[in-house]
Amino acid sequence: MNDRLDLKIRMRSQIDVLVWTLIITDAAVIGTVGYYRLFVSQMLYEPILHHAISIAAILGGGLGYFGCWQIMLGQNHQHELRQMTETDSLTGVHTRARFFMDACAVDISRSSVLMIDVDRFKSINDTYGHQFGDEVLAQTAKRLQSVCRTGDILARYGGEEFIVCLPVTSLKTAKRCAERLRLAVGALDVPIENRRIPLTISIGLASGEIGEKIDGLIARADKALLLAKSSGRNRVVTEEDFASIDPEESVRSMRRTSRF
Repeated sequence: MNDRLDLKIRMRSQIDVLVWTLIITDAAVIGTVGYYRLFVSQMLYEPILHHAISIAAILGGGLGYFGCWQIMLGQNHQHELRQMTETDSLTGVHTRARFFMDACAVDISRSSVLMIDVDRFKSINDTYGHQFGDEVLAQTAKRLQSVCRTGDILARYGGEEFIVCLPVTSLKTAKRCAERLRLAVGALDVPIENRRIPLTISIGLASGEIGEKIDGLIARADKALLLAKSSGRNRVVTEEDFASIDPEESVRSMRRTSRF
């Protein structure tokens, strides 16, 4: 979709250059003819007029093309800057800023949010290096994107955390979506040297309430994520699960496996 949009923008910019070049060229020619007719028609011969018109057309066209080309370059530069702020360079998914832009257009009270964390990512980074860690994040994002539904809003929230907004999705349906994402990433292993490193993710899920803002919904999903990680990782946790999970035992479990 982004490639088609970029192609349309480039084509539109090139058309704009051609159109404005023709307009400025015509203006230069018309101005030259008008000036000749008003002021110097009695002083110049017709061949001289033809030369003047030709020179005006060449200069007007050249200046018009150069000016419009500069405008097009400026538009392309602005588009590239916008892409940098809206697309995460490592994973290719939306940035946190773009997520909030899109989520603001969603009816939060009828939607759900997933907070996703790559399990033991710090250990992966420390053991295999940051370059491999980057590959893990890129592969995870690619797998998440392949499973997300059309209309779902996926973004890198920060570090090894991703976020998904599921518009007009109940808690029950959102939990099924979250399980599909968890299983998809769980089937992924990333190769390094002569071995493959399996991956898992923990997911916290919350569904919107009447009058709730996106910040509040994310905070509740983040709380569920923390409980998912502290209660064993590689699972989906919702607020409905809070009563069945002993928070003290979860804290003890987290301390026993100190690396997230």
